[in-house]
Amino acid sequence: MNIQRARSILVMTALLVIAAAAWGPAALAGSIAYDVTVDTSSLAGTTGGIEFTLIAGNTPAPLDTATITAFTPQAGLVPPPTTSGDVSGDLSGRMSMDNQAPSLYFETLTYGSTLSFQVTLSSTAGSPSSADTLFAFYLFDSAGNPVSGPNSPSGEILDINIQGPSGTFDTPVTYPPPAITLISVPEPSSVVLLGLGAGVVAGLGRWRGVGRVRPTT
Repeated sequence: MNIQRARSILVMTALLVIAAAAWGPAALAGSIAYDVTVDTSSLAGTTGGIEFTLIAGNTPAPLDTATITAFTPQAGLVPPPTTSGDVSGDLSGRMSMDNQAPSLYFETLTYGSTLSFQVTLSSTAGSPSSADTLFAFYLFDSAGNPVSGPNSPSGEILDINIQGPSGTFDTPVTYPPPAITLISVPEPSSVVLLGLGAGVVAGLGRWRGVGRVRPTT
């Protein structure tokens, strides 16, 4: 095998590894995570509430879960929370819920200029007749009214649908105002794959001079 052909094979390998890291997790059942930030400056200084729900379209449903971590502002939380369904933990650390019963977590919050958290969703593929499961996040003002845009189906500001038959995740849907930003968090396996691809590319750079005949002076 000549050097040029070997180099071409390595380039294709690197591209395939990077593509698998970038696209694989979004297409398969398993888990997905987002860092979520909401601009709550219009509510700053007022006391309202936040709510997370995870509800399947029917039962029995394939097991799906939602986990909330890194919630801020911690100082604004007014415990204890109100929960129903299958919920454990709280926003002071790690809160988890599943869809085996309609699950709800509500906590009073004194708003600052922003709030943020990380949500991790995990899914299980079901049967062709399995219903979807919906994760949703709500803000409420001091009068108990939902704070979201006019196109929100039920007052939520964010929802993420999990397809029942396949366990795949639909693209998150937001309903501003207020402004809400989601940043996808790579899975550890994706980070490893991206590192491998970058390593192959870096190795190619070091190999550029191999096999060349240097001119003599």
